Amino acid sequence: MLVDNIFKLINRFGAKEDQLSAGFGFVLKNNKKVLEKFLKKIRISVKSKNLNKIDIETQIAYDSGESRIDLQLVIPYPVRYLIFFGIKNRFYQRKHYFKSIKKI
Repeated sequence: MLVDNIFKLINRFGAKEDQLSAGFGFVLKNNKKVLEKFLKKIRISVKSKNLNKIDIETQIAYDSGESRIDLQLVIPYPVRYLIFFGIKNRFYQRKHYFKSIKKI
């Protein structure tokens, strides 16, 4: 089977949002070329030698454990960035998600 998109593969097996964020986090953490292209796509410039310094985690608890961020990137150099990703399929989830990040 030819797969040109990991999300199509994951969705084929009925993945939930946690599996999607874990899969995307895995790809970003293990493929520096994909990470570099992704960061360029969201207009964040990081030199290749600094890609290893980026911390990539999934299912980060916030708001006293009541909320979880699906995927978090911490870029420490040259400018510190904290990037959150959420895979939300319902409006009430999005509303709660934004309410939680405002507290940070």
